[in-house]
Amino acid sequence: VWGLSAPDAAPTRLTSGAPVTLVALSPDARWLAASGEDPATLQLWDLSAPGAPRALSGHTDRINALVMSADGSLVASGSADGTVLVWRTADPSAGPVVLAPRGARSAVNAVALSADGTWVLTAGQDGISRLWRMSEPTSPQFTQDRRGPLSSAAISPDGRWLVTGSVDGDAHLWELTSSGFGSQPYVLRGRGNPITTLAIDPSSRQVASGTANGTVRLWELRAEQNPSPVAELRGHTDRITALVFSPDSTRLLSGSADGTASLWDRTAQDPGTTQVVLRGHEQALNAAAISGDGRLVVTGSADGSARVWELAAPLPDPAQLELPAPELIEMACTVAGRNMTREEWERYLPGQEFRPTCT
Repeated sequence: VWGLSAPDAAPTRLTSGAPVTLVALSPDARWLAASGEDPATLQLWDLSAPGAPRALSGHTDRINALVMSADGSLVASGSADGTVLVWRTADPSAGPVVLAPRGARSAVNAVALSADGTWVLTAGQDGISRLWRMSEPTSPQFTQDRRGPLSSAAISPDGRWLVTGSVDGDAHLWELTSSGFGSQPYVLRGRGNPITTLAIDPSSRQVASGTANGTVRLWELRAEQNPSPVAELRGHTDRITALVFSPDSTRLLSGSADGTASLWDRTAQDPGTTQVVLRGHEQALNAAAISGDGRLVVTGSADGSARVWELAAPLPDPAQLELPAPELIEMACTVAGRNMTREEWERYLPGQEFRPTCT
């Protein structure tokens, strides 16, 4: 752990040096949870009094997902054993609430907690979204719309929306009612690119989906079937590994296996034109975060390093490409991997006859 007031000072080492695969930090930076050394065991530190961590056991297979509640009072882990364990950080000795369906179980790939700690949403390897009420740990609601394996899950901060993403490229959106899932899912179609991660903005107005081909899409959270994304953010050259909104919802941070992070300005008419690339890592970027005051970006990479950027306000303008038009077109086609749609053509080249631009 580094103190950002003196980032050049030696960090406090909390682990034995074994690989760490998952980390979750409470918003007040008091509680830190991690897994890795024993893939089925969770380590929990109280950073206000650093010392030996508490080992939280109970899973029988590796932990695939780790999440902290909005107030830091709960930490939840989802496992390949098909269960979710929810611990109270202030009293882990009381044991976890075990969320386990009756009958056959499937690996849990992602977990989300509602802001009030009432609901837990899980994304299963079997393609089923399960919604648990914490007071009913053996009786989840589950969706009947089996898809490919699910990769991601999110609950909006206002507690109104549930969303899960699938390797089939689609995200399913439900309204969260007092009794659980709304009557039907609203499908956000992603053109077949597997969804790797999801994030909902703090204002609960939009959800971002990251895909295996490096595209990020922004969708409005509303009761509409098969809507079009409000923006497509292209620029990464490998899968999206992390998505984080700034606390004021104006910026989106994306991290990628291409080793870069990108900042996008959501207040722009076309956020896709505002990419600011943060370079420096030598291998895939595995994690990213924005500080609670929106001033700092932190990224972690497979190269073994963490990097901290201080954000300018407003964001610096993207670099201008001083290239001949044919070369610019070729570059754009390489990044996009497709021709412009008629809708995009009308937006950027109004009055000109539509024609394919990429060969």
